Amino acid sequence: MHVLGVMLLLSAGSSCRDPGEGEGEGEGEGEGEGEGEGEGEGEGEGEGEGEAGFNDHTDKYLGAVAEFDALAVSSPSSAAVKFAITRFDEAAASRAVRFYDGHFYALHDEWYWFNLLNGEGIDGIATAPVTTSNGPFVSIADIYSWASAEAAAGRELPLDLRFLTSEERLYSPLFYDIALTIEPRTLGIGTLIHFPAVVGDNARDEVWAFELEFTDNATEEELRTYFAVLATAVPDDVGDKLVWITRSLAQQARADALPADLKARVISYSDVISPGQTEVYAAGTTAGRLLVVHAGEEALLQTARTTDVLVVEQVPDFLPPCAALITGQPQTALAHVNLLARNRGIPNAFRGGVVDDPNLDQLARVGAPVIVRARADGSGTLEIVAMSESNFATWRTLTAAPSITIPAISLDGLEDTVDLSTLQLDEANDLRRVIGGKAAGFVALLTSGVITVDAPLAITIKPYVEHFTAIGLTARLEAMLDDRSFTGEAATRRLVLGGPSVVSAAVLDAFNSTRPVGNVLRDIVDDGGVVGIIKDTPLTPNTLSSITDVLQARFGRYARAQGLRFRSSSTIEDAAGFNGAGLYESHTGYLDPRAGDDRVEDAIRNTWSSYWGFEAFEERRLSSVDHLRGAMAIVVHANFPDAVEVNNGVAIFTILPPTAQESRTPAGYVLEVNQQAGAHSVTNPPPGSPHLPEIDRVVVVGDGAPVIERARASTNLLPGNVVLDDDALLEMFDDARTITQGWIANDNADLSASKRRSSLTLDFETRTVAAGWPALRSGVQLPSRLVWKQARPLEPASHVTAAIEA
Repeated sequence: MHVLGVMLLLSAGSSCRDPGEGEGEGEGEGEGEGEGEGEGEGEGEGEGEGEAGFNDHTDKYLGAVAEFDALAVSSPSSAAVKFAITRFDEAAASRAVRFYDGHFYALHDEWYWFNLLNGEGIDGIATAPVTTSNGPFVSIADIYSWASAEAAAGRELPLDLRFLTSEERLYSPLFYDIALTIEPRTLGIGTLIHFPAVVGDNARDEVWAFELEFTDNATEEELRTYFAVLATAVPDDVGDKLVWITRSLAQQARADALPADLKARVISYSDVISPGQTEVYAAGTTAGRLLVVHAGEEALLQTARTTDVLVVEQVPDFLPPCAALITGQPQTALAHVNLLARNRGIPNAFRGGVVDDPNLDQLARVGAPVIVRARADGSGTLEIVAMSESNFATWRTLTAAPSITIPAISLDGLEDTVDLSTLQLDEANDLRRVIGGKAAGFVALLTSGVITVDAPLAITIKPYVEHFTAIGLTARLEAMLDDRSFTGEAATRRLVLGGPSVVSAAVLDAFNSTRPVGNVLRDIVDDGGVVGIIKDTPLTPNTLSSITDVLQARFGRYARAQGLRFRSSSTIEDAAGFNGAGLYESHTGYLDPRAGDDRVEDAIRNTWSSYWGFEAFEERRLSSVDHLRGAMAIVVHANFPDAVEVNNGVAIFTILPPTAQESRTPAGYVLEVNQQAGAHSVTNPPPGSPHLPEIDRVVVVGDGAPVIERARASTNLLPGNVVLDDDALLEMFDDARTITQGWIANDNADLSASKRRSSLTLDFETRTVAAGWPALRSGVQLPSRLVWKQARPLEPASHVTAAIEA
C-alpha cells in the first residue's frame, strides 16, 4: 500500500484508538495518555428528560417510524433500537418502556449506570443512585474516563461496576441479574428490529420484530408482557405486525410450546434471510483452521483458538478467541459480538446458510486451513477459500511476531537523571536503551527548535534496576518467568502480575489451594502481585534523595499547585519490531504535596509498576521480548491540568517516497491533524465518545504550495468554527516537516547512499495551552502557545496478504 494510503488509514482511526501512550493511564488531566477527565460541553440531544430536565437519552414512545429511525443504528439488512421495560413484574399500568438512543448507548447496562452515576434513580429498581465528585456526567465517554482513572488509582468503583478487559467495557453484573436471572424479573430488555421489505428474488414484506438476549428463555406470560408493553409504545401499524424473532434452540423450543395465538407471532432468522445473502460488518483478510458450530453445539465455542476461522449457525452471546467470525444469522449493528469483533479488529460477516455449505462442512471435518477475504463493498463480498498446509505455514511464519532482541545494559557511569536539553539527536539514539523511546523523541523536538514542554528531564533506568535489586525483586521475577504454570496459563499470569484485587475470591482460593506458602507464585500473590510490590515498596532514601534533589533544582520555581507529570519511557518502546504504544501508564506527583496529592515517590513507583501490567506483559510475550532486558525510564515535565488546555491532539507527518526509484527527492509531504477543543482526549477517548475531533490535512505535492483539506469538524464546536485556523495549521506543518527532516537526516548520517531512507512517518502529540502554564511561584504568566509534547516513528506494518495469495 502507498505510504500516503497507510497514513490516512491510520490517522482516520486515531480519533478512537490511541497511537500514542494509550490506555489506562489514569490521573484525569486530559493529557492524552488515558487520563482525560474533562467536563465536556453540553448535554446533547435526547427526549428522555425527567422532571428536573435530566436527559437520559431514551424515548418512552415511538409515535412514528421516523422516531424509530432517529434512534436506530443500521446494518445492511436491518435497523435496531435497544429497549428496557421497567417494573416488568408489576401491573400493566406501572410498566414503562425506554427506547435507547443507539448513537449514545451501545450496550444495555449503559443506560442503567449512566442514570445512577448521575444521581438519578430508576423506576422500580431498588439500587440507590450515587453522586461522585466528578459528576454530573454528560456522556458514556465521560464515565469511562472517570472510571479508568479510578481503576488506575486503585480505587473501587461504585455500584457493582467493573471493567471486563477482554471486551474493553464497563459492566454491571447486577443489571443483567435483575433483567435475566432474578425472579420475578424487575426489568425486561431486548432489541426492536426493522427488516425492510425485499423485492425481486426472495421477495418478502417488511418485518418488525423484537429480539431477546440469547440466554433469555422467557415464559409465555413474560412474552405476552413484551408484546403488550411494546404495542402501546410504537405506532399502531408497527404494533400490529410485531413478532418475536428467536435466537437460540432453547428459545425456539419455547416458541414451539406456545399457544397458537402466540406461536403465530414467532419467527426465526431463517424467515428473514436468503441462502447466500451476505453482509460484511468488519472487512479484512486472514487465515485459519475452519471450525463450524451448528445450532446446539455451542459447547464447541469453548474450544476455539485464535487461529480458528469460526463459522457459527446462530449469532453467539459471546465472542471466543478466533481469527474471523462468520455467522449464519445476520447481526444487528448493536449485536454484542459485532461490537467485540470490531474492537478486536478481526473480519466479521454474515452469510445465509453458511453452515449448510457442503464444501465448508468437508473442510471443517478435517480442520482444514482457509483464507478469508471480507470486503465492505456495498452489501459485502465474502470469500472462504481452502489453502494448502504449506501456504498456511507460510502465513503463520509471515504473521508471527519476530523475536525481539534487547541487548544487555550496563549501568556503569550512568547517572540517575539526564537533562534532555543537553543532548544531540545522535546522542539520544545511543542513550535510548537507558532513557527510553519517549525521552529520545523529546530530544528530536528540542534540537529542532520547536516549542516543547518546559525543561523536560529524564530519570534513567538506573534507579529502576537498582530498586528491583535492593528489594530482591529481580530474583523473584526470574523464578516467576521460569515457572511453567505462569508461562502456560494466562489466568495465572493475570493474578501473579496484578495481585489478588484483579480476580474473584473463588479464583484466588482455587489458586492458593494448589500452591503452599513458599511457592514463588503464591508468595508474590500474597505480597500483592508484582505490580503491588513495586507500588508499595518504598525507594531507598539515597535513591529518592538523589532524584528529588534534581527535581527540586529544576522545577522548584513552579507554584506549589503545579504538578509534575512522570511519563513512562520504556527502553523497548519504539524499538525495531515492537512499537509498544499504549502499554504503559504515566502519573502525576507534586514536589510539595497537599492533602490528597500524590508524592513524587508515588508517581515514580506507579509508573515503574506499569511495565509489569498484564496487558503490557502479554504484548511483550507475544513479540518474544525478554521482559528482564527491558526497563522503565521516565520523562518528567509540568503536567497539563484540564483547565489550561485550549485544545489537544495528534498529528501524523509523512515524507512521501520519491515517485522514481533513482530519485532522492520526496514526492511530497502530508500532515494529518486530529485536534479537539478543550481537554477531551483525542489519543485515548473512551468507547462511544461523542467528542469527535476536528480532522484536517495539509498536503504538499512536489514543490507545490501547501493545500489545506478540512475533513471533519469538531463535535465540540458550533458549526462554522474550527479548532485550528489556517495559520495555525500551516505553522504546524512547517514545524512537523522540520522535525521529520531532522530525524531522517540523523537516521541516514552513518549509512551509505544506497541504504539511506527517503521516506518517514512520525507521530506527534500536541497541546495548545492557555497563558500561565506552567504555573510559576513568581506569578509571572507565560503566554498561550502550541506545545509539541511527543514524537515517535510510526512505520506501517508489512502486508502479508499478497505473499499468501501469490
